[in-house]
Amino acid sequence: MRSVLTTGQYVFAQEDVSTGGENSPYFTREILDLGDGISLEKAIINGPPTPPPGYDYERMTVALPESDSVAGVATLAVPAFNWSFGCTATSASMIAGYYDRTSYPNMYTGPTNGGVMPMNNSSWPDVMINGENRHQCLLSATRNGLDGRDNPGACG
Repeated sequence: MRSVLTTGQYVFAQEDVSTGGENSPYFTREILDLGDGISLEKAIINGPPTPPPGYDYERMTVALPESDSVAGVATLAVPAFNWSFGCTATSASMIAGYYDRTSYPNMYTGPTNGGVMPMNNSSWPDVMINGENRHQCLLSATRNGLDGRDNPGACG
């Protein structure tokens, strides 16, 4: 059998995931047989929509060293967002925010911060949804009425 996609290493954020074997509520792995000896490995990461208990703590600010290519130090100005509609959505929005601020300036085009993605999501108010307080971020999830939006569709 020829494998089109394989991964040799898995990283789990939750300590107890490994006790459930390959499949757990947050991670599922399947082999898809496409025929003709071709198979794909399908990995589904299904993080919870809310942070794990104890997540909402005061995060410390740290001083980063200045970038210095001679010393081999590279520091990137990547936005740091509060958990906003899931871990994947939040981390993807931080990556997109970095690119918006560097080499792809149209990732976010809304009115906040002059059309440049802010370094945190404090520009948008928290909102209660189904009795749960949620942090908002335009690159994680759009909401009608947020950031001047007056219709459904793509963010920014």
